[in-house]
Amino acid sequence: MFHGTKFVTHIHFDFAQLQLGQVDHVPVGEGDTDNREKLIKQHFTNRITELSTQFQVADSKALHFHAEVGECMYMYTMYTGESEQGV
Repeated sequence: MFHGTKFVTHIHFDFAQLQLGQVDHVPVGEGDTDNREKLIKQHFTNRITELSTQFQVADSKALHFHAEVGECMYMYTMYTGESEQGV
């Protein structure tokens, strides 16, 4: 609360109701292990697919850039060749 130029705070906090740090142990059955393995396999399969896609996009961009640089180099040599012949 704000009273004039002073700040007055009233905080009531019940530490007995906090449940921080409590861990429940859940027994793991055979079906849970299979499910966990499937989830891990699915995660890594998705990640490999995502990385493969990113690699293909990067490779394609590099190929286009290489072609563009080659075209610029060709145009530059044509221009400089014509300039030297005209002088």
